[in-house]
Amino acid sequence: YNQLIEINLSTLQQLEVLTITQNQIKHIDNDSLPKQLKRLDLSYNGLADMKISLSQLEYLNVQNNQLTQQHLEFIQTLTNIRELILDFNSIQTLNENVFSSTKCCQQLELLSLQGNDFNFNEQDSLVASLLFSDLKQLKRLNLARNTIKTIPTGKDF
Repeated sequence: YNQLIEINLSTLQQLEVLTITQNQIKHIDNDSLPKQLKRLDLSYNGLADMKISLSQLEYLNVQNNQLTQQHLEFIQTLTNIRELILDFNSIQTLNENVFSSTKCCQQLELLSLQGNDFNFNEQDSLVASLLFSDLKQLKRLNLARNTIKTIPTGKDF
Protein backbone atom coordinates (compact mmCIF):
# COMPACT_ATOMS: atom_id res chain seq x y z
CA TYR A 1 0.00 0.00 0.00
CA ASN A 2 1.10 3.49 -0.80
CA GLN A 3 0.58 6.29 1.65
CA LEU A 4 -0.21 9.21 -0.63
CA ILE A 5 -2.14 12.00 1.05
CA GLU A 6 -2.41 14.29 -1.98
CA ILE A 7 -1.83 14.18 -5.71
CA ASN A 8 -1.25 16.62 -8.53
CA LEU A 9 -1.24 14.97 -11.92
CA SER A 10 -2.79 17.77 -13.95
CA THR A 11 0.29 18.09 -16.16
CA LEU A 12 -0.17 14.56 -17.56
CA GLN A 13 -2.28 15.78 -20.45
CA GLN A 14 -2.48 12.42 -22.26
CA LEU A 15 -3.53 10.40 -19.21
CA GLU A 16 -6.93 8.74 -19.65
CA VAL A 17 -6.91 6.03 -16.94
CA LEU A 18 -5.87 6.67 -13.34
CA THR A 19 -5.98 4.21 -10.44
CA ILE A 20 -4.91 5.51 -7.04
CA THR A 21 -6.45 3.10 -4.57
CA GLN A 22 -5.67 2.26 -0.95
CA ASN A 23 -3.97 5.49 0.00
CA GLN A 24 -4.80 8.23 2.46
CA ILE A 25 -6.16 10.87 0.11
CA LYS A 26 -8.87 12.87 1.91
CA HIS A 27 -9.53 15.60 -0.66
CA ILE A 28 -9.41 15.86 -4.46
CA ASP A 29 -9.86 19.16 -6.24
CA ASN A 30 -10.27 20.08 -9.86
CA ASP A 31 -6.72 21.34 -10.34
CA SER A 32 -5.09 18.06 -9.32
CA LEU A 33 -6.37 15.85 -12.16
CA PRO A 34 -5.97 15.93 -15.95
CA LYS A 35 -9.16 17.08 -17.68
CA GLN A 36 -9.21 14.29 -20.27
CA LEU A 37 -9.47 11.39 -17.79
CA LYS A 38 -11.92 8.71 -18.89
CA ARG A 39 -11.49 6.24 -16.02
CA LEU A 40 -10.75 7.14 -12.40
CA ASP A 41 -10.49 4.79 -9.42
CA LEU A 42 -10.02 6.43 -6.02
CA SER A 43 -11.41 3.59 -3.91
CA TYR A 44 -10.20 2.83 -0.38
CA ASN A 45 -8.73 6.24 0.40
CA GLY A 46 -10.71 7.83 3.23
CA LEU A 47 -11.81 10.44 0.70
CA ALA A 48 -14.21 12.90 2.33
CA ASP A 49 -14.41 15.70 -0.24
CA MET A 50 -14.33 15.87 -4.04
CA LYS A 51 -14.41 19.07 -6.01
CA ILE A 52 -13.91 17.82 -9.54
CA SER A 53 -15.29 18.66 -12.94
CA LEU A 54 -14.28 15.96 -15.40
CA SER A 55 -16.65 16.05 -18.34
CA GLN A 56 -14.82 13.26 -20.22
CA LEU A 57 -15.04 10.79 -17.35
CA GLU A 58 -16.86 7.54 -18.22
CA TYR A 59 -16.04 5.45 -15.14
CA LEU A 60 -15.65 6.58 -11.53
CA ASN A 61 -15.07 4.30 -8.55
CA VAL A 62 -15.00 5.98 -5.15
CA GLN A 63 -16.10 3.02 -3.04
CA ASN A 64 -14.95 2.59 0.54
CA ASN A 65 -14.36 6.24 1.29
CA GLN A 66 -16.06 8.75 3.59
CA LEU A 67 -18.22 10.68 1.15
CA THR A 68 -21.58 11.96 2.37
CA GLN A 69 -24.55 13.40 0.51
CA GLN A 70 -23.12 16.89 1.09
CA HIS A 71 -20.03 16.03 -0.97
CA LEU A 72 -21.68 14.80 -4.16
CA GLU A 73 -22.05 18.07 -6.09
CA PHE A 74 -19.39 16.84 -8.51
CA ILE A 75 -21.90 14.35 -9.94
CA GLN A 76 -23.61 17.26 -11.74
CA THR A 77 -20.45 17.73 -13.86
CA LEU A 78 -20.21 14.12 -15.06
CA THR A 79 -21.74 14.53 -18.49
CA ASN A 80 -20.23 11.35 -20.02
CA ILE A 81 -20.30 9.03 -17.01
CA ARG A 82 -21.42 5.45 -17.72
CA GLU A 83 -20.44 3.70 -14.49
CA LEU A 84 -20.58 5.35 -11.07
CA ILE A 85 -19.60 3.32 -8.01
CA LEU A 86 -20.31 4.94 -4.64
CA ASP A 87 -20.38 1.78 -2.48
CA PHE A 88 -19.59 1.78 1.24
CA ASN A 89 -19.43 5.50 1.89
CA SER A 90 -21.49 7.48 4.39
CA ILE A 91 -24.29 8.45 2.02
CA GLN A 92 -27.58 8.03 3.88
CA THR A 93 -29.74 9.96 1.45
CA LEU A 94 -29.40 11.71 -1.88
CA ASN A 95 -30.56 15.17 -2.82
CA GLU A 96 -33.51 14.62 -5.15
CA ASN A 97 -31.81 16.83 -7.77
CA VAL A 98 -28.45 15.04 -7.78
CA PHE A 99 -29.11 13.38 -11.17
CA SER A 100 -31.53 15.93 -12.64
CA SER A 101 -29.16 18.26 -14.48
CA THR A 102 -29.97 18.39 -18.18
CA LYS A 103 -26.47 17.15 -19.05
CA CYS A 104 -25.54 15.11 -15.98
CA CYS A 105 -25.46 11.33 -16.14
CA GLN A 106 -27.45 10.99 -19.37
CA GLN A 107 -25.27 8.00 -20.37
CA LEU A 108 -25.22 6.37 -16.92
CA GLU A 109 -25.74 2.60 -17.22
CA LEU A 110 -24.47 1.40 -13.82
CA LEU A 111 -25.10 3.10 -10.49
CA SER A 112 -23.92 1.29 -7.38
CA LEU A 113 -24.82 2.61 -3.93
CA GLN A 114 -24.23 -0.58 -1.95
CA GLY A 115 -23.64 -0.39 1.81
CA ASN A 116 -24.54 3.24 2.44
CA ASP A 117 -27.30 2.89 5.06
CA PHE A 118 -30.01 4.23 2.78
CA ASN A 119 -33.32 4.11 4.56
CA PHE A 120 -36.16 4.49 2.06
CA ASN A 121 -39.50 4.29 3.85
CA GLU A 122 -43.07 4.94 2.71
CA GLN A 123 -42.63 8.74 2.81
CA ASP A 124 -39.39 8.55 0.81
CA SER A 125 -40.83 6.36 -1.93
CA LEU A 126 -41.98 9.22 -4.17
CA VAL A 127 -38.72 11.13 -3.71
CA ALA A 128 -36.73 7.98 -4.48
CA SER A 129 -38.70 7.30 -7.65
CA LEU A 130 -38.06 10.88 -8.81
CA LEU A 131 -34.39 10.55 -7.87
CA PHE A 132 -33.69 7.95 -10.54
CA SER A 133 -36.31 8.98 -13.12
CA ASP A 134 -33.90 11.06 -15.24
CA LEU A 135 -31.47 8.16 -15.64
CA LYS A 136 -32.96 6.88 -18.90
CA GLN A 137 -29.97 4.68 -19.84
CA LEU A 138 -29.67 3.03 -16.41
CA LYS A 139 -29.37 -0.74 -16.78
CA ARG A 140 -27.97 -1.75 -13.37
CA LEU A 141 -28.82 -0.22 -10.00
CA ASN A 142 -27.20 -1.75 -6.91
CA LEU A 143 -28.83 -0.83 -3.59
CA ALA A 144 -27.70 -3.96 -1.69
CA ARG A 145 -26.63 -3.81 1.96
CA ASN A 146 -28.72 -0.77 2.85
CA THR A 147 -31.57 -0.47 5.33
CA ILE A 148 -34.34 -0.01 2.76
CA LYS A 149 -37.79 -0.79 4.14
CA THR A 150 -39.76 -0.33 0.94
CA ILE A 151 -38.93 -0.42 -2.75
CA PRO A 152 -39.49 2.97 -4.39
CA THR A 153 -42.23 2.81 -7.01
CA GLY A 154 -43.54 5.09 -9.66
CA LYS A 155 -44.05 5.10 -13.39
CA ASP A 156 -40.51 6.40 -14.00
CA PHE A 157 -38.70 4.08 -11.61
